[in-house]
Amino acid sequence: MSDGQRAYCNFLIDSGIDPDHTYRIESVIDRLHELVSVLGEDQKIVIQNLLGSECIEHLESYGNLTSKQACLYVRKEDLFPDVEFPSISRV
Repeated sequence: MSDGQRAYCNFLIDSGIDPDHTYRIESVIDRLHELVSVLGEDQKIVIQNLLGSECIEHLESYGNLTSKQACLYVRKEDLFPDVEFPSISRV
């Protein structure tokens, strides 16, 4: 286990995860990060819509911590520069 993976397991423990489960959770996060990192941007946005932006941002944080590719989040504006997306803000 690398230093980054150990640090992530400690982060999980600090977040309230039972220490007995941290290795399995880290392993799943690692595999999910690897999967998302090999997808094209059109597929990344599908996964992002399914799992939510917060999950993808967490995967990016994991990537930063473990020195893996960290650019997983796809902005719709970057993927479709000619499309104007309406604001969901009602303010």
